[in-house]
Amino acid sequence: MARDRHVSQAVALSAAAALTVFLSTSSTIAEASKTGTFYGDELALGNGKVKTYAVTGDDGKPTELGFTFDAATLQGLPEPPHDEAGPPLPSQPLYFPDEAKGVAIDHATFDFVPGGHPPPGVFDLPHFDVHFFYLTQKEVEEINPQNPDFATSGMKLPDEKFVPDHYAAIPNTPPEEAVVPGMGQHLVDATVPIVPGKYKFTEVIVNGSWDGKYAFVEPMVTLDYLLGKPDVTKDLKLPQEYQKTALYPTKYSITYDAPSNTYMISLSGLVERTAS
Repeated sequence: MARDRHVSQAVALSAAAALTVFLSTSSTIAEASKTGTFYGDELALGNGKVKTYAVTGDDGKPTELGFTFDAATLQGLPEPPHDEAGPPLPSQPLYFPDEAKGVAIDHATFDFVPGGHPPPGVFDLPHFDVHFFYLTQKEVEEINPQNPDFATSGMKLPDEKFVPDHYAAIPNTPPEEAVVPGMGQHLVDATVPIVPGKYKFTEVIVNGSWDGKYAFVEPMVTLDYLLGKPDVTKDLKLPQEYQKTALYPTKYSITYDAPSNTYMISLSGLVERTAS
């Protein structure tokens, strides 16, 4: 009887230990599940699709967000418009998955511009405009020529401290070209000379403003540059202060992944900034 009691106790202890290990392992798995890549809205483009995504770290907070698209997206793209073509259609707002909560970016747009756009001799190559908006879609919709304050609000720049270092209005650009409907005024790095016919456009970061607000950060990337299968990560130029408290990117990447035959255009290095 005593021996049987000891055996029963040993079995019970073993079962308890196994349960403890199981619960500990389950807890570890649950914690690890906070890390991952999550997908949001998608857009058909060319012969493929573009999808928004966000990556989270061990604590579940976002560390990266952007767009991913397969190589087929670069095929079957629209041809440059003819002279009689009308104005471009409004860009479709694309939202990130819930896991991107806390990032200053509200939504984004992904557009292919087959004939490029002004200034001529600078950005007039087939390329992609990828706007990451700090504005809400409702604010973006106010960037409309029918808005009586369109010109005034469009030309109103934020305080210098809220604009990324060295970024300023595109030189020699009239207001009617500087303020783009559905986007805002485009700002370029003043330390890089933009000389028509001499500027080598491959990829560049443009920033934007609207009505005194920092409106967007925009990677612009030529089709030819993407076809070269790049793998670059660079630092973003940053403002000295911020207009709202949130996570802000400090880096951007344009990458091609050979095993999956996919591309990514992303913002990363997210850092908490406090509104001043």
